[in-house]
Amino acid sequence: MVVTPEVNGIPLTKLKDGTYDGSCFINGIAVTFTYDPSEKDAFISSTEAFKLLKDGVIDKNDFEGDATKLIQEKTISEKAVITLKEVRIARNTFKDVKVVVNSKIRGALKFGENTMKKFGTYHIDEEKGQIIFD
Repeated sequence: MVVTPEVNGIPLTKLKDGTYDGSCFINGIAVTFTYDPSEKDAFISSTEAFKLLKDGVIDKNDFEGDATKLIQEKTISEKAVITLKEVRIARNTFKDVKVVVNSKIRGALKFGENTMKKFGTYHIDEEKGQIIFD
């Protein structure tokens, strides 16, 4: 999703806790993410990881370690590491994004500062409610 063709950005909703919600694409599938400037890394909820696995968006080869030990009935082990082949925010794509399963995060996916920087230099226009990549 891109707001306007001339701007490489997407809408973001600022929340009371200082985080932002937006949309991205994981391997071509739209997913809501939370950007938390106080975090450093990337996390995925166990529920979202299992859904992506069930829908064929990710597979057992995307897990670090023995996937059969990490995947249980309708859940994925806490702290399992998954490599997302492709994540796109606006027109920026980053390949092989490592995310850690964390059942305590709010929402499906949480990106910290280090992860967002991999998509390029950006700024947040709070007035327009957008993240814009330079």
